[in-house]
Amino acid sequence: MSIRRVRVLCVHGVGRHLPGSGWDREWHGTIERCVCAWNPEAACEFESFEYDALFEKSRPNPLTYASALAKLMGSAAWHGVGDALKRRIGAHGELSDQLRWTAGMVAQWAADGKLRRALRAALGDVMNSFFGESGEKIVVAHSLGSLVTYDTFRRDQSLIAGARYVTFGSQIGHPAVRSTLGGFIAGLPSAASWHHLYNPHDDVMTTPLDVREKNFRQVDATFSIKGVADHDAVMYLGHAGACDTVWREAALGNLGVRSLAGPDPDGRPGAKYPWRGGEAHPAEMRPSPRAGRAEDQDPRGRATVD
Repeated sequence: MSIRRVRVLCVHGVGRHLPGSGWDREWHGTIERCVCAWNPEAACEFESFEYDALFEKSRPNPLTYASALAKLMGSAAWHGVGDALKRRIGAHGELSDQLRWTAGMVAQWAADGKLRRALRAALGDVMNSFFGESGEKIVVAHSLGSLVTYDTFRRDQSLIAGARYVTFGSQIGHPAVRSTLGGFIAGLPSAASWHHLYNPHDDVMTTPLDVREKNFRQVDATFSIKGVADHDAVMYLGHAGACDTVWREAALGNLGVRSLAGPDPDGRPGAKYPWRGGEAHPAEMRPSPRAGRAEDQDPRGRATVD
């Protein structure tokens, strides 16, 4: 099998992601294991779009921001996550640091048009610098990162033309933010593909999507972990559903596009799996401390909101 170059741009979600903190290392390892399970000769390259600094600089209108935050926190999707965070609001009504960098970030993005313009410009610069003319191009966007990227691509589809787009733990379809995205969710026909990984147990405003484009596919990525939210990025990226669709296609190109004929005898979709014969499925190839079944433990030993 020939060497296949796979470039992946990783876009994080809510929460603090400071430069040099290493948040993306687990993403890289998980993606590379899944890709190389299908094509051992694949060469993965990674870049990350880190945008917390733009949120630090942003100063949205207080009334607009408060309205957007109230709308989000009043949503049934934030019950459980939201209730736990609301208890951390200070005695004078100020936002706790955790609330500021979770629900507060989504509210800030929705309320501040200047911030959204800055994010679109910065994302475009990173993509133009990282993606070359050849090789497989993939954008993986978690949580708030899916809002940032979709807002960019719906306005300028040339950026995603010919590339694969992967959203997970995404709020794109949530009513509280839909008006900011033009009122409805349109497809991205210029993309090579758009896979939306959906976990029905994810409580962080995530929704399924109904996009009527041939290149769109919603992928079942059901998992449940101890703690709040079921929103863990690495659990999505290494899920069997992602390995069998997104990473298969990334590794093999058009040869990896799987028919929808139904599951094989062991219950997994598709017909052939390179990790059989005693090897673990790529979704199970996790370095310590992430070893173990998802339903038995929270991989980080704490509640995750990103």
